[in-house]
Amino acid sequence: MSALSSVTVIGGGAVGLATAYYLRKADLDVTVIESGRPGRSTSWGNGGWLSPVLSIPTPGPGMPRMGIVETFQRDSAVAIRPHAAPSMIPWLLRFARHCTRSAFESGSARLGALSREMFDGFDELADLGVPVEVPRQGNLRACLTEAEARHQLAGLAPMRAAGYAVPDRIMGAEEIHELEPELSDGVRSGFNLPEERHVDPGAFCDTLAEYLVKQGVRLLTDTRVTGVSASGGRVTAVETTGGQVRADALVVAAGLDTRLIAGWLGARLPIRGGKGYSFFVPSEHSPSHPLYLSHTKVGVTPLKGGYRVLGGMELADETLRINPRMIRGMIRVARRYLRHLPADESLDRLPDLWAGLRPMTPDGLPVIDHLPHLSNAYVNSGHGMLGVGLCMVSGAALTDFMVSGRRPDVLAPFGAARF
Repeated sequence: MSALSSVTVIGGGAVGLATAYYLRKADLDVTVIESGRPGRSTSWGNGGWLSPVLSIPTPGPGMPRMGIVETFQRDSAVAIRPHAAPSMIPWLLRFARHCTRSAFESGSARLGALSREMFDGFDELADLGVPVEVPRQGNLRACLTEAEARHQLAGLAPMRAAGYAVPDRIMGAEEIHELEPELSDGVRSGFNLPEERHVDPGAFCDTLAEYLVKQGVRLLTDTRVTGVSASGGRVTAVETTGGQVRADALVVAAGLDTRLIAGWLGARLPIRGGKGYSFFVPSEHSPSHPLYLSHTKVGVTPLKGGYRVLGGMELADETLRINPRMIRGMIRVARRYLRHLPADESLDRLPDLWAGLRPMTPDGLPVIDHLPHLSNAYVNSGHGMLGVGLCMVSGAALTDFMVSGRRPDVLAPFGAARF
């Protein structure tokens, strides 16, 4: 039986809120500290894909070459800019060492195991009457040629072998346009991952935060953490701009800020920011499916009133400055695949133009573990592009660890000590 009675969670994004949900479900007193509004940082502007099949590490075969080559291409949605942060070069070298086929397949298997129960938490919220909309249209891969589609589908063969719903054939032009009429005439093939789902990440975080408050969770918004005190191998208090917060245990789920906070506690976690971008297109011609646009690292998510174009991977620039070149590259990519994307590329006309820093580790796997040398401090961060999809399952697994004192087998690959 757990000796815990209260827990403080630093971070009010999807991962922090989901962790708080399970801690409160375990009948613990929970306080969530969020520097802004819940879910309005990295969680807000992403695609919201709930996709076990696509839960794979960011580092993979060919990724360094892609980043270096595409940095200098006009239509690039991927860029590596070490000149923007020379201190990140050692991290980039570690990232490159994980861009092997064996590391990618190993990481995919580990994330695949964690993802097996990805939908359960969202289904549980629905059963409780929490109004989170989770459409189930699948995830449609759109390709310009049949050869592209075959190559993309072949890459998912390990997920099919692991029991996930992956088709064994590609669609031709007529079939894919019948399924998704909003695709451009240039799209000639593709395939659908039928069991994948998606959610509006901002609406999800708003709804979950509201539910948590009703359940008695103390939610401190616009509250910045300024320090963490520890003594005798235990965290004793969290110092904030709103005063001191005490609890029996601490969970750091603060996205990129996890690196700083863990550092205060003597843990060196190599979490760095991978900048992603998105913008919203108001439209009466929204695709009905989430779309992954072949190999371009650009996706589309249908939302109320239109759709979100998302993607980009900019490494080594850990600011929130909008890079117009990246946005224009995403626009040009999307225009090749979508029938009704507006022609105007003026950035000031794009609603909800957004940049966010995905918390990334060099091996592409999150850190879900006990912090070294402290008996009551834990971390749930480093999910990269998978935070919304993995938020409920990682929150459930960490809560099980904290309450039972036994690490679930599924968390073994995500330890903090591996760094």
